[in-house]
Amino acid sequence: MGEKTTLAEETTENPFVARFQHFFEVNYKKQIEKLVDKYPEKRSLEVDFKEIEHFDFELADEILENPDYVLEAATLAIKNVDVPSLGLDEFKPHIRVYNLPQDAQPDLRNIGSDHIGKMITVEGVTVQITDVLPKLRMAVWECKKCGNTYRKPQPANTQEQPSICECRSREFTLKPTESTFEDYQKIRIQEPLESIKGNQQPT
Repeated sequence: MGEKTTLAEETTENPFVARFQHFFEVNYKKQIEKLVDKYPEKRSLEVDFKEIEHFDFELADEILENPDYVLEAATLAIKNVDVPSLGLDEFKPHIRVYNLPQDAQPDLRNIGSDHIGKMITVEGVTVQITDVLPKLRMAVWECKKCGNTYRKPQPANTQEQPSICECRSREFTLKPTESTFEDYQKIRIQEPLESIKGNQQPT
């Protein structure tokens, strides 16, 4: 059987959880209390990068270099902050970091491979938005032969099954009702017209 990682284990494994928890308790406890009061109608906590940088410059650097891993720590840390939960069964806010340094604000036409996996902010005009679609995040797979189940985190653009079951079978069925999905949208943007020079075309 696949094993589910607990919140305590995730907190221990990610070294940035404790640092973010300290940051939140010192700088954002009131904002978190207000967010809890309005959750789930409001789901985002907006965090000023400059405040993180002033509090812990190494943590700020890591956000720019490894945003997925570090923001995962922030999401875990906010659950550890001691604020009244008002009887909420679940509290999973989104952490939105703004006010990034200038070198993390490239023009759309200058975004390239060097920016893959980094945190950046861009300015643009929205030209297309897709419908809200489900994305598989944590899949539960059932072996067709013996019925064993396995939990497997899913990458961004593909669906991954376990390689082989304990019974040596390689055939699995996805169990949607036991898997975890999240909503996502694709947004297409282009450069603001005022930022275009000469005969350049919008990117």
